[in-house]
Amino acid sequence: MTILQIMPLAQALRLAAKKEKQHDFAYSTRLYQDILNTFPKNTAARKGLKSVQNQTGFEGPFPQEPPEDQIQHITRLYNTGTLIAASEAGASLLRKFPESGLLHNLVGAIAMGLGAFAQAESSFERIRLIDPYSAENHYNLGHARSKQDKTKLAIKSFQLAILLKPEFSNAHNSLGIALKSAGQIEPALHSYRKALEIDPNFAEAFYNMGNLFKEHGNLEDAKRCFKSSLEMEPGLCEAHFNLGVIYKAQGSLDLAINSYLQAVEVNPMLHEGYNNLGLCLQDQGDSSAALKSFQAAIKLQPDYTDAIYNMGNVLKDMDDFASAVSCFQDLIKIDPNYNRAQHLLNALTGQTTQTPPQEYVESLFEEYAPHFEQDLIHNLHYTAPKRLVDALLHLSAQKNLGSVLDLGCGTGLIGNKVKRFASYIEGVDLSKSMVEQAERKNIYDRLIISDINAYLAKTSLDFDCIMAADVFIYLGDLSETFQLIKAGKKRPGKLAFSTEHLEAGSFKLERSGRYAHSKHYIISLCSQF
Repeated sequence: MTILQIMPLAQALRLAAKKEKQHDFAYSTRLYQDILNTFPKNTAARKGLKSVQNQTGFEGPFPQEPPEDQIQHITRLYNTGTLIAASEAGASLLRKFPESGLLHNLVGAIAMGLGAFAQAESSFERIRLIDPYSAENHYNLGHARSKQDKTKLAIKSFQLAILLKPEFSNAHNSLGIALKSAGQIEPALHSYRKALEIDPNFAEAFYNMGNLFKEHGNLEDAKRCFKSSLEMEPGLCEAHFNLGVIYKAQGSLDLAINSYLQAVEVNPMLHEGYNNLGLCLQDQGDSSAALKSFQAAIKLQPDYTDAIYNMGNVLKDMDDFASAVSCFQDLIKIDPNYNRAQHLLNALTGQTTQTPPQEYVESLFEEYAPHFEQDLIHNLHYTAPKRLVDALLHLSAQKNLGSVLDLGCGTGLIGNKVKRFASYIEGVDLSKSMVEQAERKNIYDRLIISDINAYLAKTSLDFDCIMAADVFIYLGDLSETFQLIKAGKKRPGKLAFSTEHLEAGSFKLERSGRYAHSKHYIISLCSQF
């Protein structure tokens, strides 16, 4: 098809002249030649073609590809990381060779390196018009689109690459990433598996599949995939890091520490690795080593708020309260909305608040969940649930507690003690990880993830017993909680709970970050109940 089959002669001449002014010499040459093929004596086309030839020094058909030495020059600039100079040289050469697929591909790769993803997409789109059957170009186009969150278009590009080259393992892997981003989990898994079927040693595909499993709570399969990726590529830092995350979530602190150590050995600039390593060391009771890890993370990234918070926490645990206060003050200067730090700063400076920030309590127990029972039962010989159940049984002639509501149920310590004496048990807790552990025990008839007061405000409390073991120490002012229980209860019942003791006053935020309540305050609340 020639240009004159789709537009009139005058319009074709105007377009050719416009492209010549834009230095798109290949396009203008093609237009002039198309016109002269139909109208050999057309003066305007002859003059236009001669003008292009004078500007470029080329006679006859315009060459599609630039000289090899010029391509090599730009390639050297690209390979040495001199991307801006490479981009400028590529753009200059494209004005002479706008139909060069090789040059567009190189310019697209340079644009990707510069983060100019829209420009890269434009380059790869131009190649698609020149050579629509290049699987590699559709693959590159998919990546440029993915970087711009054009997920649907990226999926189409990767699918076209696979259609043209079915054994293209990289395209299957990238399609899996795009499908996962689109929420298409099973198709994403299929793509990763197909990539591994083609290339069983494809470390990145194992890693990506592991990430998918991890994000959906399938930790064992995730662990297997990360280990496989490391067998193929031992220096894959992200796989070491994610193994550390999984081991910590499973309470395997020694293995988590080993994984984080390997991650920071591979990448000494990985500030998240030092931070997570510090958390594991802190959980093991090695506060001094934990402090060093947090300091290493902050040295790498001075405004790393989570590491600053964790350092303040470990300083508090080491009774270095002055340094902890300074740490939390510095953090709040960086992020005034970091409420967890403000809570602990209040605790250390004697400022009692009515209630802690919800995110403080939630994050505390999300972090604590993997080793919660180990610490409380085996290390601290925790007996509050048993003592509360024994007290209720002492008041029950039939040794039957009926229906029980477990406020702040955690991992199910009260449920475990009360199950033989209850006809129904309902548990509520703010921490998702805690509730997941309780659920695995099959003790509770119903479990709810919720803030306690929010739950009490919307629930009809048809229970014989309401229990709260070491829960009120994270609530502060208990007046709203007691009022909600009183307003919501549908029948007479018993309320059993534990508190930390305060000699005088009503309640106080202690240095620990927990609240203590006086006996007088508790009695006054109970008298209203």
